[in-house]
Amino acid sequence: MIGDLSFAGFVIAGYAAVRALRAQDQERRAYYDWMGNLGLLAGLGFLFLQPAVGLSFVEEIRANSPGAFDAMMRGRLSWMFIMLAGLFSLLFCLSVYYMLLQAGKSRRQGQRTLAAMLWVAVASSLLLIQPSTIGPSQRLLWINWVNPIGAMQPYKYIAFGGLTLAAMVALLYYTGIVKRGIYWGRMDMGGRRAQWVLATLAILTSVTMLTMGYVRENSRAPYLMYYRFRIEEPQQYPSPPGTPTPGTSLPSEQSGGGRGGGAAEGSAGR
Repeated sequence: MIGDLSFAGFVIAGYAAVRALRAQDQERRAYYDWMGNLGLLAGLGFLFLQPAVGLSFVEEIRANSPGAFDAMMRGRLSWMFIMLAGLFSLLFCLSVYYMLLQAGKSRRQGQRTLAAMLWVAVASSLLLIQPSTIGPSQRLLWINWVNPIGAMQPYKYIAFGGLTLAAMVALLYYTGIVKRGIYWGRMDMGGRRAQWVLATLAILTSVTMLTMGYVRENSRAPYLMYYRFRIEEPQQYPSPPGTPTPGTSLPSEQSGGGRGGGAAEGSAGR
């Protein structure tokens, strides 16, 4: 739900940016410029909660669906998880860059602080996207080399903290600039680039949501619901043998069952 709210904020900001770029009169351009700013604040505000919620979600997957966790973090989908980290980092970095551009239209210049926070966000992003091993997965290594700064603990936690802290400081500073006054609707002084950044953020957040859904759905294959419902490909994923409950036994173990008895019981079960 938090991801959906953040996604909605960035999409609204991208829509407003397109309308601001196409607006002919200054009044409408100023309105859509302000609207895009509001959408970004909403998207970025909910994005702050994503690292904590995401890490908690991953820990729940590790505890309850170890096969899905292994596929995401170490197996066939691990490269897409790194790609997700890169997309997530771009959302933070471009948001700070947008605020830096918008600050150029204010009555009070504040580029130095925002530029410093942008560099902190970029450095944290480079740390976050480091793979733990060189290869498509830990089982299929291109070379037998482990990246010393690619471990989840403590480096990726430090990267998440750096991204969040940099964006929070930038947002607080930018909010003060907005209160002191921004020339809404100006397309010079970085204004046009700011609108293109918002449009790019809308596209990136859409790709991020699609990629997250793909990773989540495919990490638990062949199950639709882990250990409950399987996908409709029995020839590719045959069902495991049944587990007897206390006081019962498998059909093949029942006296006098034989092949025919087992088949009859299987048909009755179906």
